[in-house]
Amino acid sequence: MHSRTKSVTGLVTGILSSRGKMDLAKPIKHYVPEASFVYDGVTVQHCLDMNCGIKHQDENHNYRAAGGWEPIHGDEPAKTLHGYLAQMEALSDGPGVGFNYASTNTDLLGWALERATGKKLAELISELLWQPMGAESDAIIAVDSEGSARAAGGMCATVRDIARVGQLVADGGRGVVPTSWIDDMTHNGNKDNLANSSWAPMFHPEFDNAAYRDCWVADSKMNVLFGVGVFGQWMMVDPENKIVMALTASQPEARNDVKLKMAPLAFMEIRRILTS
Repeated sequence: MHSRTKSVTGLVTGILSSRGKMDLAKPIKHYVPEASFVYDGVTVQHCLDMNCGIKHQDENHNYRAAGGWEPIHGDEPAKTLHGYLAQMEALSDGPGVGFNYASTNTDLLGWALERATGKKLAELISELLWQPMGAESDAIIAVDSEGSARAAGGMCATVRDIARVGQLVADGGRGVVPTSWIDDMTHNGNKDNLANSSWAPMFHPEFDNAAYRDCWVADSKMNVLFGVGVFGQWMMVDPENKIVMALTASQPEARNDVKLKMAPLAFMEIRRILTS
């Protein structure tokens, strides 16, 4: 699922927030005090919105090796994901300034969810989301050498169950995810942050109201939400018309802006045909 995993992590955060287990206004270091100094002043909501100010390259070998995605050479400063998040160094504009996409933000959020509940992320996803929504198949999530999950991009699931996640959102949460959380995802993002970021070329000018909120991209004017992952992964939701499209792919390029523009346009054309 790549970064569509983030969208799942965001939904789990919304569920726990509604149950009083996570305070979105608290510093992320309230839950994970070991986190690197670069997260000083960063709140849970900042992590949800990629609004931490941190400039970090997801392709960084030390990060990928610590998370179990690349072989360890032996000279990495950290050998585990949590070790990396505790020691990481990065440039930062400061929390609350603009939109800087860094997967470490969501991995740290996943660690905070575990700390807040005393449960592994896989357990939380299973108990709070996967089983209640009626998943057809088991999902799996990648972990590092000590069993810490990649909340930012580690899930694997069938395309039908990925579509079920989208359908849950389209149905207003069905009592599994709070309707208020889906409303927040849809309407409370800062579109200027996204428009002024490196993500802007990903979306056709038609989506001029797109914003990143709660680990989802939403365009409140078009009333659509997107879960997006590298190499061509998409989850697209139209709550008004109850239309969902899940797309898996194995593109050779992690990011191809032409194809990134095409997928949501195709979704909108399918929506036009189905609603005409």
